[in-house]
Amino acid sequence: MYNNIVNTSSETQKSIYGDAGDQVIDAYIAGKNAAKTKTQIIQDMVTKIETLWPTRVSNHCVSPADYALVNVIDIGYSSVSDIKIFRVQAIWARDNGIIKTFLDEPSNSCFHIEVQN
Repeated sequence: MYNNIVNTSSETQKSIYGDAGDQVIDAYIAGKNAAKTKTQIIQDMVTKIETLWPTRVSNHCVSPADYALVNVIDIGYSSVSDIKIFRVQAIWARDNGIIKTFLDEPSNSCFHIEVQN
């Protein structure tokens, strides 16, 4: 989350996450406003995630039990040789039950994929 905020903006990221995720982003904003270091801000964000637990702040922050059910990965656009073909194939895989979820996240320059175990 930290890198996505830095690479876009807190406003952009708040448009992606729900209330719990927004609270983690608020920890980033508070840390930035307090002139904290990257390490301190990330620790503040981790602390907020732990405080909110078991509420899910991101599909990437799940319990071991949830992780056993669904694997979540983001694939950066820069890792894909042909984005248009990848997008078409991922949508086909989702529509045919091969993957659970496919999201195109242009603001984060990645594809979000969830695979049912």
